[in-house]
Amino acid sequence: MINLFKIKSIIKIIFINIFIFSCNNVSRNAICYNILRLDNNIGFKVSNDDYTFLDKIIDKAESEIKVKENYSKKEAINILKTISKIHKELGITSPLRRYGEPLSVALHDKSFDCGNYVITYLSIAQKLNLPLYAVLAPQHIFLQWKDRKNNFYWETLYDMESSKEEYIKYHHIPKNCITAGVYLKPINNIELTANYFNTLGVYLLNHTKQIANAYICLKKSYDLDSTEPEVLCAIGDYFYKRQLYDSAIKYYVSSLKINLNFYSAYNNWGLALLMMKYYDKAKINFHSALNNTNDSIKMAETYYNLGKVYFMEQNFSKAKIYFDVSLNIDDSKSYKFEDRGVCFFNLNNYDSALYDFNKAIKLENNNSLYYNNRGIAYILQGDTIDAINDFHRALVLDSTNKDAKNNYIHLTGAIKK
Repeated sequence: MINLFKIKSIIKIIFINIFIFSCNNVSRNAICYNILRLDNNIGFKVSNDDYTFLDKIIDKAESEIKVKENYSKKEAINILKTISKIHKELGITSPLRRYGEPLSVALHDKSFDCGNYVITYLSIAQKLNLPLYAVLAPQHIFLQWKDRKNNFYWETLYDMESSKEEYIKYHHIPKNCITAGVYLKPINNIELTANYFNTLGVYLLNHTKQIANAYICLKKSYDLDSTEPEVLCAIGDYFYKRQLYDSAIKYYVSSLKINLNFYSAYNNWGLALLMMKYYDKAKINFHSALNNTNDSIKMAETYYNLGKVYFMEQNFSKAKIYFDVSLNIDDSKSYKFEDRGVCFFNLNNYDSALYDFNKAIKLENNNSLYYNNRGIAYILQGDTIDAINDFHRALVLDSTNKDAKNNYIHLTGAIKK
């Protein structure tokens, strides 16, 4: 891990040169290589194999694509499909639920999100002088082929042509964002740089403990392009992680002033209000979030958040209803089963509580809290031995778990008597 002052110095030197498109004949000067250099300087693991792998992508594209001065639409689409084929032949996959990974991380996993694909497609375009441009939608980036004869959008994740109307509908893009050029227009080098710094900041914020470093990247993104709602929301998330909820809300509101339909700003604003115990206001924001997404996983998370509000209000029957809806959409998260189990427990339905605690532990078997809660459910079913085992397991996982310690001492002491 490098220090903050070094990161600041690196950013000042490097961000200006990330997206230089005028040196096509210089070895390894394409956008993807400059991105890797940035990743390496910020502290991500980058090896020579990563550069070599990018060489393979670009070299294969150069050998398989016939360069012309002008292309028909059919030829343009065949070029894009060829680039997609090259990625697949080299073992790159594209999980649809993955978003916002630095290129270096994606190369290690051989798993690209929309941003990683756009970087490599643009690098090939740079090398072969193809008229490809990056275009933004809310929390998404895709391509536009634009020349004198052709003008169409291309989805790298699905390897297919898309339309303006589809993006507007799926991402709930308001007209003012299109008019102002926030979304659905080719972005320039500075905006592309800003977008990548946002990617770095969000990744550091959500997947590492380098919260201060995350803020530096997010601040650089904002300094380069202050009109991007995503970076304002991400800065809000930074303050949320620091439990500075008033500051977080200011950035969520600023994000919504640009994109009134931004799901994440509403959802995360709701979470901040929940932490501040403004439960009614939190409900309003979560419902606004649901009204601004078609993504089932996002909807599942927001239904869970609504359940959490009622849970905190100790309205367990209402909380259970929202947890049910969330789990019916996505049952891959242990905490959803745990919280619904607590609802069942408080509603005196101990069989159902035990079922949910078992499900939670199956999904996450190293959580001390889960074992403690299941131990309590066992006690109420008269199963003392399994209860003791669970309290003991909870303490093995977390010796500071006071509830598990008290339960274990009390139960084993009662048995000795």
